[in-house]
Amino acid sequence: MDKNRRTMCESIQMFNQGKFDSVDLDVQIEAGWVDWFCRDSSLRAKTKKLYQKIKQIADSKKFDKNKVYVLFKNNCPMNGTLYDSFSIVDIETDDVLFWITPSNGHEDLKGKAVVASRDDDFTSNVIEGSWKDVVKFFMN
Repeated sequence: MDKNRRTMCESIQMFNQGKFDSVDLDVQIEAGWVDWFCRDSSLRAKTKKLYQKIKQIADSKKFDKNKVYVLFKNNCPMNGTLYDSFSIVDIETDDVLFWITPSNGHEDLKGKAVVASRDDDFTSNVIEGSWKDVVKFFMN
């Protein structure tokens, strides 16, 4: 793990200060991008959308925003369209705790918000619904 990895809390502060508001690829990688199939120039807008989602769940009791970090991925399913997801990762162990997409691109889950969790070894989705369902899951 990169020992300089910032916590979710620190990354949100940087986002709020406009630190990731650039199309520069290095800036977007610093924002959290690890894998993508879209154009590099698309990452800035995707970063803005994903951080808005992250901010809505950052105060969850299901994780400590000072002990996790986020990674972004633009996914390319075999049958479906490109879609974005983020992972919430334990900063000490590098274990993914949650995998989240605000809008799935797989044909069978098209447009649904999805959450998978380490609690069940990612064997099933704990949420398949709307973004409101995701927020409710994390904030209740």
